[in-house]
Amino acid sequence: MIMLFGLVGKHLKHSKSAELFTDYFQNKHQYYLFELNHIQLLPQLFEQFPDLKGFNVTIPFKESIIPFLNEIDYEAEKIGAVNTIKVLKKNEQSFYLKGYNTDYLGFLYAYKEVLQLEHRLAIILGTGGASRAVAYALEQLKIPFIYVSRTKTNNKTLIYQQLSKMTLRASLIINTTPVGMFPNVDDKLFLPNSLFINKSVAIDLIYNPSMTTFMKMAIENGCKAYNGYDMLKYQAIESWKIWELL
Repeated sequence: MIMLFGLVGKHLKHSKSAELFTDYFQNKHQYYLFELNHIQLLPQLFEQFPDLKGFNVTIPFKESIIPFLNEIDYEAEKIGAVNTIKVLKKNEQSFYLKGYNTDYLGFLYAYKEVLQLEHRLAIILGTGGASRAVAYALEQLKIPFIYVSRTKTNNKTLIYQQLSKMTLRASLIINTTPVGMFPNVDDKLFLPNSLFINKSVAIDLIYNPSMTTFMKMAIENGCKAYNGYDMLKYQAIESWKIWELL
C-alpha cells in the first residue's frame, strides 16, 4: 500500500528531503513538501491530507510543534526539539501524533569518525532546535561544549561579539544556524579567524550549498570541513525506521 509522508517547514525550496526519500522509496510511497507560514496551520494539513502517515519537521518548527503532540519520545523530550512525527488515526476526524528526534542520531552516525577523535572543546553556533540535538549527541560522547548565539541565555552561551576577545582552543566547531543556506548562499557568520585552529574540525549542518561560507572560512584556516548532507541521510533512515512500524 502506498503511504504518504512529508516535510513540514516554512521555506522548503532548498530542501533535498523529497528527492532523498523519493529515491529511497522507489515509488512505493510518496513524500511531499508542506510549507506552513505558521505552525498554527498544522491542523489544516490533516484536513487536506487525511492519509498522512508521518512527517519530518524542519526550521523553524522543531520546538514550536511540541504542544501539538499527544506523545513525545524520551530522547526528543530530553533534547527539547522534534524532527520526526508518526501520525496515528484515532478515527476519521482525530489524529494521534507522537514526536521523535532523529537529528541527534543522524549527527552521531554521519560524523562518527571525526567525533571519535579526542576533542578538548566543541563550539555550537546557534541555539535552535538543531543545536539541541547536536548538544545531546555531544553529551553522549562526553565532549564538552559551549553555545554561541546572538543573545546570551545562560552560562553555557557566549555571544558572537565575545569571540574576538577570547581564546577558545576548540577542536570541533559546528554551525547549526541557517546562515549561508540557499538561496542566501553569500550570507556569513562574522567569526574571528582565531576561532579556527589548525587541525580543528568544522561541521556545517547546511547541505545546500554543499560548500558554505562557513566551510570555506574553516578550510582557509586549516580545518577539515564537512557539510550536513550525510546527517540528512542518516536522520532520514532513522525516521523511516519509525514510520515503517506503522
